[in-house]
Amino acid sequence: MIKNKLTTNDQKNTPKEYWKKNFQEIPEVLTPDEVAKFLRVSEEFVSELITNGSIKTLKGTQNRIFKGFLFAYMTQNSPQEVGLMGGVSSDLKEDLSVGF
Repeated sequence: MIKNKLTTNDQKNTPKEYWKKNFQEIPEVLTPDEVAKFLRVSEEFVSELITNGSIKTLKGTQNRIFKGFLFAYMTQNSPQEVGLMGGVSSDLKEDLSVGF
């Protein structure tokens, strides 16, 4: 006999762990703890990444990370290469009139 797998309201309303979320589901601005949970590493490791400049923080803060900066780190690109911090994507450098 196969048991029905029913989800209760409690299970539906329980927030997902950060590492189980799609990138689009995480907040736009994250703390080092939230980044650590998403990457499944220690918060100390994230602090080291921030200190050595691998993950950028928002100007004027030491502990707020824009989701785009996390994306740049995860794709091993600089923020400028993914179109952040005044950069232009390498795909658009050749023809800056694209879309205008």
